[in-house]
Amino acid sequence: MGAGASSLGPQDNEDDTTFQKRQGDIAYQAGQFEDAIAWYTTCIVMAIAANPTAATALDDASVSPAIRSHALAKLYSNRSAAYIGVGNFEKALDDGLAAIEHHPTWTKGYFRASNAAMHLGDAGKVDARDHILKALALAPGDATLEATRKLLFTNFEPHQQGVGTVYSWGRGDEGQLGHGMGKIRQSLPTMLDALRGKHVVEVAAGAMHTLALLVDGDVFTWGNNSYGQCGVPEPTVEMPRLVPCLVGRRITAIACGAGHSVAIAATGAVFSWGIGKQGQLGHGYECVQEPNPRQILSLEPVAAVACGIAHTMFLLPDGSIRGCGLNSYGQLGLGHTKPIVGVPTSIELTCRVHHVACGGAHSCLVDADGRLWSAGSNSCGQLGLGHSTDTCEFEVVAMATPCALVVCGEEFSGAVAATRAVYMWGLGIAGQMGDRTYTSYDAPHLVDGLPPVETLSLSQAQVFAVTGEGGVWTWGLPGDRAHDAGAIIESPEQVAAFFGKKRVRQLGCGRKHYVMVTRGAFGPTSTLSFKNTTAKVGEWLRFTIAAMDTEGEECTTGGSQFVARLSLQDATDPKAALGLTTQDSVVEITDDMDGRYSGRCRSAVAGRYVLVVTLNSLPVAQSPFEVELVSGHVHPPHCHVIWAKTSSLLVGTPGERLQGHVECRDNFNNLVRPTTPMKSDDADDFNVMTVVQLLDPTSNAVLFKQSFPSIDSNSTVDVYVDCPVAAGTYAIDVRIDGEALHPTTSLVVQPPTDIAAVAATCRVLLPSHGVVDEAIAVHVTWDGGMASRLDFTCTATPNSHTLSARALVRCGHRLDPRVFSLVQVDASTAIATVRFEVASVYTVVVSLLTDGDNDATTSSHAIATTNIAVAPGRAHVDFTEICHGRAQLARVQTSANVVDLTIQLRDRFGNACESVHPDDVVTGLVTDLPTVDDRQIGLDSVVGKDGTVTMSVPPLVPGQRTYLHMWLNDRPIMYSPFELSEAVEAVDEENRPPLGIVVPPLVVNLDDLRRQETTRRRADQALKRERERRQAERDKQDKLKARKRTGGGFTVQFHMDE
Repeated sequence: MGAGASSLGPQDNEDDTTFQKRQGDIAYQAGQFEDAIAWYTTCIVMAIAANPTAATALDDASVSPAIRSHALAKLYSNRSAAYIGVGNFEKALDDGLAAIEHHPTWTKGYFRASNAAMHLGDAGKVDARDHILKALALAPGDATLEATRKLLFTNFEPHQQGVGTVYSWGRGDEGQLGHGMGKIRQSLPTMLDALRGKHVVEVAAGAMHTLALLVDGDVFTWGNNSYGQCGVPEPTVEMPRLVPCLVGRRITAIACGAGHSVAIAATGAVFSWGIGKQGQLGHGYECVQEPNPRQILSLEPVAAVACGIAHTMFLLPDGSIRGCGLNSYGQLGLGHTKPIVGVPTSIELTCRVHHVACGGAHSCLVDADGRLWSAGSNSCGQLGLGHSTDTCEFEVVAMATPCALVVCGEEFSGAVAATRAVYMWGLGIAGQMGDRTYTSYDAPHLVDGLPPVETLSLSQAQVFAVTGEGGVWTWGLPGDRAHDAGAIIESPEQVAAFFGKKRVRQLGCGRKHYVMVTRGAFGPTSTLSFKNTTAKVGEWLRFTIAAMDTEGEECTTGGSQFVARLSLQDATDPKAALGLTTQDSVVEITDDMDGRYSGRCRSAVAGRYVLVVTLNSLPVAQSPFEVELVSGHVHPPHCHVIWAKTSSLLVGTPGERLQGHVECRDNFNNLVRPTTPMKSDDADDFNVMTVVQLLDPTSNAVLFKQSFPSIDSNSTVDVYVDCPVAAGTYAIDVRIDGEALHPTTSLVVQPPTDIAAVAATCRVLLPSHGVVDEAIAVHVTWDGGMASRLDFTCTATPNSHTLSARALVRCGHRLDPRVFSLVQVDASTAIATVRFEVASVYTVVVSLLTDGDNDATTSSHAIATTNIAVAPGRAHVDFTEICHGRAQLARVQTSANVVDLTIQLRDRFGNACESVHPDDVVTGLVTDLPTVDDRQIGLDSVVGKDGTVTMSVPPLVPGQRTYLHMWLNDRPIMYSPFELSEAVEAVDEENRPPLGIVVPPLVVNLDDLRRQETTRRRADQALKRERERRQAERDKQDKLKARKRTGGGFTVQFHMDE
């Protein structure tokens, strides 16, 4: 990738969405993943609001890719990477899949989805392998993708059977069986290992190559590739390979000719590839061969396609047809026998076509009224017209009953009537007519001895009939035994290899090979049922999956691999609700080997979940299924008491009642909330008894005892304790159902204090100057003996600032008044240490807090007001910038004279430096490359007295790309190097080089960004307070702050955070 130039701030033609994406990119490169998620989320919301069609279009597979938003795909991809950075792989997978939906042919979307899914257990790795194979098909040879593929496929064995399993048999000299060149002949249907576990819905066989269509629209290919008919680079494809150019196209139908292939996308677009010298590809007369799938641009949307040996017929949604390719016998039905038709040409008909089929050199179709039509070669009576004369126009074939389906072999044809009876006509010298004779018929001939048939498949001289129950019947001569007269099957026989085992969905015939796909489990028709939808955290929630095939019939064998994921939707825990924690969930599915699958799931986090169950990326009928996991029984070791008074020690006066509450949590640290009991004994989870006792440590006598039943809706139990009359120190013991909560709280009872008298003796010690990020100590002393415990607060308010616009986003909340508490370290001293990040003159007010008329209110007495000047620190590359950068750089680009650029030095918090430190060195260079080499030109600089440096930049050389490098202490400043050339090439977003590691100057609504930053900061602070509270459970209330012994007293030193 290498280094590259960047631009300063938003570009003139850059909208807010693009700018915020760049903000997210920079935060991601800096490792600030939570910030990156916030930027990308805002950007996605803005992008969807600007183009709502892009979001709604995803529900319709027929929508043109142009309507989908490639820009949204990149945003989802980037946010997926950020979610991986914070370990939230469930949301990372959701975003990876969204990127694929918006840009189905983009490599990075599949890579993101694979990278997320691979962390979701064995079930997730199934999808991860599919995604990485698609990514490699789009970007073969990519080192990162190859490394991921090796990791995923190490010690990997596919499950033995899959849904829509593919079997092949016959001759495989050209790899058309898909078993590798080591197995070139199979006498019995054999499962293709390479397609195990994939849901194949359709197969098609050419003369010596094969295609398979998956339910998600991907196409696999194998066999002879002499003319590019497989769509991959190799001349022979021994094992099934994904067709790269069709990844993401959502293919819905496939067809094969002798040496060409055709596919239809969900949009109706048609792609063709392979041999084309007879015009069968439809790309024009000059197209002799096409090695990769290419869209037929001259063809409107198509509903179905059929391929003969060297011609192709297209059925349009309005019932009209188009044809191209070889027409020597009139097989296109155009009314002439012009040998080659290079582009799809309309065929004049007086009916609405319902179905079309192509043979060796003839074509047949069925109209909406069930009439059968045919045209082309009729040398063996294959047109069924009662004679053997060729015809170049479609003529009606006389049938006793309406026709439902027609199929064509090379020189014979077959049809399934509306009654499900089978008719054959044409060449019959190998038993193709199924009547125990070798007679050829020039009109439809009923085949006896068959059950009701759904579909037919014809090869060179063999017929296969598939029944509605999935049974297979055959007659004629197998192509791989063409010279063995003893192999002829004169009348229909059921294929015993599949009798009672597998139901066949579809069967395709090549010249000497056969391929078929069975009816396996299908996600949308399979059902999901729960024994219950509510459970406690840590307990298993059990469900059952009943596998059904595409026809809605129960599957009686196992082998399918369902993938399930439990996704948290709503939680009471703030960290879990923000998506910044793993939900520690487990989902297991066991194959009962009878078509049913037993599943169970559990999680340690209470909340509302949805269970998503899929098979080959398609959800089962009831998925997603909403379930709820409730908190468990109260676990006293995880509970704690919160008293209304928040001083470091709990202090009261004689006879005072102190209020508090017990926060109840279960064994997994979830808040215990009363709910409707799932079972009769579950009510005991909430009917706990909390007992509060006040103990005299010297005698261990119980001075106060009170019981408090039940938990309220806020997961708490309200408690109180009455202070004794005698002053002193006491212990408060809290127990839940007899088990003590730790630590024990100390209560200090002291006589009322004369606050006014104490305030009059207070003295405040505070330095007059300081530097950002350096500890500044605040001391308050008073006359000893006047009070044992006092609470002080200090409020510091900045009067001005020199922060840059971008620094305001990070540190702007520091402009608000800061309030912090002082900690009393002995009977007459309180102390605190604070660090400032914003350089300013602060007004500092120190106040003494006292209780109001009731316990819920407090009042304060200001005892001192003073100022402290906080100076900026040393210059840092993160915020050092070119003053008015866009305007100054624009002057450099257009001026024919030397231009002076002013560099404003800023510290690591974004404060403007007041002077240039003697050890700071600012260097400027001009080069013709984004990297520094021997052709660099040094710039003259002048150091200013106000923390600035002026650089003199010479005029640009016309027609030469120029880069400006700015370094501070041998490190590039923000956005360096700057591209100064007049012609700026477009940057490919997919291969865009990494940006800088800091956030760019702010040009969008500052108030909105500050609110976003404040929200994120408050969430972080809430999580931090939660961690501090847990730590405080193991200490006494009077040891909440770190202390160290010095001399004859105690001194507290700490960093005070908001």
